[in-house]
Amino acid sequence: MRTTLTWSDSVPERDDVRNVCYNLAFNPDGTQLVAGVGTRVLVYDAMDGDLLHSLKGHKDAVYCIAYANDGKRFASGSADKNVIIWTSKAEGILRYSHDDSIQALSYNPVTQQLASATASDFGLWSPEQKSVTKQKVGSKVLCLAWTNDGQYLALGHYNGNVSIRDKSGMEKVLIEKSAQVWCLTWNPSRYETYDVLAVGCFNGTVSFYQLSGAQLGKEVKLGYDPLSLSYSTDGEFLNVGGTNRKVQLYSKEGTFLGSTTEMDSWIWCVKPRPRHNYLAMGCEDGTVAVHQISFSTVHGLYRDRYAYRENMTDVVVQNLLSEQKVRIRCRDCVKLIAMYKNRLAVQLTDRIIIYEVENSRDSGNMSYRVFTKIPQKLECNLLVVTSHHFLLCLEKKLQIYTFHGVKEREWNLDSIIRYIKVIGGPRRRESILVGLKNGLVLKIFINNPFPVELVKHPVAVRCLDLSASRQKLAIVDENAKIYVYNLKGSFVKNPKTGEKQMLMEAKELFLDEGATSVAWNSDFEDMLCYTGRNTLNIKTGDFPVHSQKLSGFVVGFMSSKIFCLHYQTMETIDVPQSVSMNRYLEIGDYKRAYQVACLGVSEEDWRHLGMQALQQNQIETARNAFVRICDIKSISLLSYVEQELVSSSGNLGIAKKLVKAKMLAFQGRYQEAARMYAECNRVERAMEMFSDLRQFEEAKQWAEQYSHNKEAQVESVREVIQRQAQWSEEVNDFEAAGEMYMKAKNYEKAAALFIHQNLNNKLIEIVRILPSSAGSQKLLNTIAAHFVKSCDAHAAKASKAATQEVSSSPKDGDAISFSYAKEVFVKMDDLSSLVELCIKHAKWDDAISIAKQKNSKAMISKVYISHARWLAENDQFEAARKSYLLAGRPEEATQMLEEMCDNAITEDRYLDASFYFYQLAMDTAMIYEEEQHELKGQQGVGNFQKNFQKKFDRFYHLAEVCYAYHYVLQSVREPFTDALPSVLYNMACFLVLKVVSRETQSKPILEPPKGMSTVTILQCLAKYAEQMGAYNLARFVYNRLGSLNMCNPKHQENNDLLSLAVRAKPFKDRESLLPVCFLCGSQNPNVGSRQSVSSEDVCHSCGTKFERSFATFEYLPVVEFHLAPGIDEREAIHLLKEACEPSSHPEDGMDSGGMAHHGGGYGYDQGGGSSAGEVDEGQQVLSLDTDMEEASKLVDQQLRQSGNGYPSASGMSQMQSVIGREELKQMHASEVIVHRWPGKIHKTKFFRVLDPDAQVMLGSCGHFYEQDEYEMFLLEKGIAPFSRVPMDQSSAEKMDLGYVSGMLEAEGDSDGDVAESRGASDASDALDPYRSKGRGGKKRSGNYHMDGENQGGTRFSSHSKKVEAAAALVANSLENQSYRQNHKVESQFGSVVMKPSQMGGAIPPRPQSRGVQR
Repeated sequence: MRTTLTWSDSVPERDDVRNVCYNLAFNPDGTQLVAGVGTRVLVYDAMDGDLLHSLKGHKDAVYCIAYANDGKRFASGSADKNVIIWTSKAEGILRYSHDDSIQALSYNPVTQQLASATASDFGLWSPEQKSVTKQKVGSKVLCLAWTNDGQYLALGHYNGNVSIRDKSGMEKVLIEKSAQVWCLTWNPSRYETYDVLAVGCFNGTVSFYQLSGAQLGKEVKLGYDPLSLSYSTDGEFLNVGGTNRKVQLYSKEGTFLGSTTEMDSWIWCVKPRPRHNYLAMGCEDGTVAVHQISFSTVHGLYRDRYAYRENMTDVVVQNLLSEQKVRIRCRDCVKLIAMYKNRLAVQLTDRIIIYEVENSRDSGNMSYRVFTKIPQKLECNLLVVTSHHFLLCLEKKLQIYTFHGVKEREWNLDSIIRYIKVIGGPRRRESILVGLKNGLVLKIFINNPFPVELVKHPVAVRCLDLSASRQKLAIVDENAKIYVYNLKGSFVKNPKTGEKQMLMEAKELFLDEGATSVAWNSDFEDMLCYTGRNTLNIKTGDFPVHSQKLSGFVVGFMSSKIFCLHYQTMETIDVPQSVSMNRYLEIGDYKRAYQVACLGVSEEDWRHLGMQALQQNQIETARNAFVRICDIKSISLLSYVEQELVSSSGNLGIAKKLVKAKMLAFQGRYQEAARMYAECNRVERAMEMFSDLRQFEEAKQWAEQYSHNKEAQVESVREVIQRQAQWSEEVNDFEAAGEMYMKAKNYEKAAALFIHQNLNNKLIEIVRILPSSAGSQKLLNTIAAHFVKSCDAHAAKASKAATQEVSSSPKDGDAISFSYAKEVFVKMDDLSSLVELCIKHAKWDDAISIAKQKNSKAMISKVYISHARWLAENDQFEAARKSYLLAGRPEEATQMLEEMCDNAITEDRYLDASFYFYQLAMDTAMIYEEEQHELKGQQGVGNFQKNFQKKFDRFYHLAEVCYAYHYVLQSVREPFTDALPSVLYNMACFLVLKVVSRETQSKPILEPPKGMSTVTILQCLAKYAEQMGAYNLARFVYNRLGSLNMCNPKHQENNDLLSLAVRAKPFKDRESLLPVCFLCGSQNPNVGSRQSVSSEDVCHSCGTKFERSFATFEYLPVVEFHLAPGIDEREAIHLLKEACEPSSHPEDGMDSGGMAHHGGGYGYDQGGGSSAGEVDEGQQVLSLDTDMEEASKLVDQQLRQSGNGYPSASGMSQMQSVIGREELKQMHASEVIVHRWPGKIHKTKFFRVLDPDAQVMLGSCGHFYEQDEYEMFLLEKGIAPFSRVPMDQSSAEKMDLGYVSGMLEAEGDSDGDVAESRGASDASDALDPYRSKGRGGKKRSGNYHMDGENQGGTRFSSHSKKVEAAAALVANSLENQSYRQNHKVESQFGSVVMKPSQMGGAIPPRPQSRGVQR
């Protein structure tokens, strides 16, 4: 440790105040030094000591200085009781005062809060505050310091107490000392586990404490009073300045390390310069000085182990190869270090400690233990250690001591020892190499008192080293020159004593300049390195020097590692030895080339050495090189060469050519090797070589070129292919092996390899090559089984990925494997297995197509049954039901549909339940039609028909009930509904008539499904009846609710209140709410009236059944009539057609369509050519004003008067309107609707629309609708109401001229297409037809016409038509759009009477409106 004065300044006295520098402070970046000297605050340049500012602000001596950590301001405190805040530009910005002189200042390192202390109090000031917070203290404060985190403040008092307070000034810890606490400081290290406070007292001690107040270690006795404490080197060292006029250095634990500097007076303040090894001191005489501290490098090196001093008290031993380190804490100042083998010598202040490795046999062990201690204070300049001794060098003396501290021998040399090194030897007889200042180099054996002179160099020695064999000496002298001497010794007789002495003769071998250090390679005799001028030089043998850039001093050279000391850091440099090895190879010195390679070269260098040695028949060197890198191929090549040379049997020339050919092949020169083999007549070796290289085409060419005949050529090629396949199998290249077996037509072996490696793309090539003969069936079966297994594996992987929600894409692999398996089964004509595969992997398109192709009913049924089950598992129940129908399993389809109905009702999905019941009714009709054909002509058909009719009616009525109940339930549960009150009122009335009994003990007409609440229906009816003005009905409903047992008492109480409230209303219903019979014109009471004698929806006077619109549930002007006996359906339709047929001879006065113009409208000319307004005899003219009205009156009268009454279900007489042929001829086609039931489960019904202005139509579901509402629903929802038929597959029945809604042509009963799907269950949420758009329940007038062809449908006509329709539904589920586009879907409930194409383009006139418009 050395100290150098950087600059010093002695300030003269001013203002009659003695100049004393009590305190100093550096700014955070260490560029400025602020000192308080006398009354001035001086600002210096920290580097050169230039005075930058001399600040006047205080009137008395400045006692303290503090600089903020942010570098923006500093503060000064003085005996004039003032504190001044200065900016970094030396401008005063603030002053505040205390009651006493300022003793200490300290800035908080985090918050920049300034603490100032006096004899009676201390204050806290921060830039954010305008006032100073002051607190009284019981004793004078001499010093203070903040912790590193700025949370606590330590105060040193005159009474010997140390008070630790928080930021607010509250005392937390009190430490009591026996003397005044003059100085204290916190350790700034952030690596300590706790905060450490160093306290200096006026009893000559320094002690250390934790933040909690616990003392660390013992007090350090100084022998003088400390005046200043400061940490440096990031808290590793403690600088103490005091009354002894010295600055002494201590470790952070309190170990004395030495004195750094000495001044002429007391040292009041010591401050380290941030980020530099400088100390600033302020003295009693006003001197401000800055010194530089330098720490010398103390280290030792032996081979790859390096020991050095750290933090002055620790020794770190480092393995330079593995970078492993171990620290030895000596707890004293380490002065010298020496290493030798497993020994480590450390000289401390008053003793020497010898360490040894715990397990010396383990070269990698880094654990050291104390071997012995020599408790003697021995002065020396250099220290070396041997196995049992240590040597001390002091100027010209060299002393040797045992490990017990006994001096054995002393050598007094002629000059000062400049360099000393242990060069090894036997235990207790090691030799030492010594270089003197006079240039003499000696070799001393520790057991011999006489040194051996090696070289007498003319210049002083700076560094030297001896080679591994002790035959060469390298010297670096004071002139920075390096000399290499060859030492050769001989024994001569001493003429004086007569004894033989060794005489060394030195011969200069090498000389170079610009060297500072040198080291021989410890593992190679002829290699050394030296450094100088920032260059590393390597000298090998007699070759030129190899140089590269490097800074530092070389201290060791081991194998390919050079150890270089750069400042205080030891670096390990890897030196490639490839250059030196290649130089020896160039001169043919393979032995030394191998020795250099052993120092450390790359694998390629070893291989290059081996091949060069092998070419020169240096077998041993080549083998050692190949073994070193474990090159098995090269070793086998070497063995081959030896065997070839041994087995040459006198023909050495051929043997050498074969060896050369082998080496050429090993070097990649294959063509040259092949030609060499051909020259030696060994073509088979060339073929073997190319086969090993997988260059089989080359092997075939050489076989064909050098074979003697065609048979030998074929055999050689076959042998090459066989080798190629076998070799590919050995190296696990099964794809290439299989391809070779395919070329050899060994398909079984190729298929086995491809199956083993799952190479499906190659396997299918075999399938395509194989013939379809019986001999190939076994192999095809094996391949097919593999493809099936591959499909199963892909499917399992996809299922696992879906279960674990892992992204995977096995679908491509599954599709490829499936296509391959399909191709194999098609080639084998095994369609049954192919269908099984399609079913297993859900390839339904393929399965259905193949089953139809085979035309096997059993297979088709199996496919559809499997498809149905798969669809059911995937929640596609509608498509599954259709598949069951296609499979001929209607019972299972019906069972599934019934379960769907139950589930929908359980989940309150009554709209879905309605659709499912409707589907059940349609299935019942279909089954009835099928079985009716089978039972035709047998007995018991009547009971059979009644059972099916009963079942059909039940399902159909349940569908109607659920449809209406959905909206009723929605209106009760939901706070808002978009249905009109009149619609909900009509729906509730409909449900009351259907499922609610009139009396408590009676049963309803239709038993409602489980879960349908009567209370809900009655509550809805009561609510909207009261809103619509049907108060009598509301009273009836509330009375009916009162007779029911309600689960919720609140509902019962609310019902009672509403019942009382309605009693204040009128006792009659509004007359407009009472239904009027369209046939007899009588007014009917409401459903709940006592005057209502029937629970059915019929007229109480004539018994005519009311027909409701299934959109608004209003009564429609539609009346059913019956045909007179003897008139069948076909004849009736024919008669209706005759009324619409136009004249075949249009005359003048008529338009091209046969329409005659009348004053009041249009007339229809039935025959003849009379002009308009003239009526010939026998000519029939139908006038919209007169004739048509008279004909309509005639028909209406017949509807009211004709027929005989028969008792209805309610017991009253119902009038049966019977129409004859004449009446049918008088009817207009647009007034008649024919309702034909699907499957002919019921007889066909005929209806007449009494009001021609009412656009009444028959929907695809069999219910009546008003045409505009039906079409609006289609446009809004895209599907038909109730039946859910898509808009593009079902349109409204037309009410235009020439159409009879719901009728089939008499000649075309079997020509219509069957209906496809009637909707999807997932459209249930779209079925809400009741929008507040001025429709439903409101009276309307006006005619609406819709042109175009009717797209209604026909009934199911035959079993084949039903199968075709079901197939269309399955195709829909399979997204087979092409199938659906080729099938026209029509209504199941009827068709038109006559299309425009059959009317010759003439449209009959529409009858004029009669009666009161709706």
